[in-house]
Amino acid sequence: MKKTLSFLVALVLMLSAFSLSAFAAETVGEDLVAADVNPGDTVGSSSGNVEVNISGTLTNKYSVDITFTSLSFTYAGAGVWDPDSHQYVTPDDASTAWTGSGTVAIENHSDLPVDYKVEAQVTNTSVGSDVKIQLNNGDTAVTGNLAKVNIGDAEGQEAAPVTVTVTGKPALASFQGTLGTVTVTITKPAS
Repeated sequence: MKKTLSFLVALVLMLSAFSLSAFAAETVGEDLVAADVNPGDTVGSSSGNVEVNISGTLTNKYSVDITFTSLSFTYAGAGVWDPDSHQYVTPDDASTAWTGSGTVAIENHSDLPVDYKVEAQVTNTSVGSDVKIQLNNGDTAVTGNLAKVNIGDAEGQEAAPVTVTVTGKPALASFQGTLGTVTVTITKPAS
């Protein structure tokens, strides 16, 4: 008796499994007569949802492009030695004597936002105490934030280019070399 009952229960379970899978099927075009259907006619259509489960841990990465362009400047003022001040005297309007204009471009390719700081510093004071490296027409430091890059963005988030200029009267009649540095620091924003 137990064997018969077990066999019947197994048979019922097996038949119910087949009926569930048959229940999920959809028949299309069963009422159409083949002779009435032309080539290319739609006989029917059906759609099913594709379910996915994505699991895992995302890994964020920082990637920022920093591009320095044309950080070379020329002073065209003629210097004349002044024996009283012990320096070369240059034209009164020294701002027009410097030629050249550089830029610093910062572009975020990260999936996180970043903060940036651009700083200018004169490291060679022998050129003259009046000679300065300036950012955006007068600043020695510029700060900002770049948003994260979203999936599908064509390019990264780019900061407005920072303009680099040199101003002031040099104390030397002739010099070729490094005046100073422009440094870009990228940091994670405070939460």
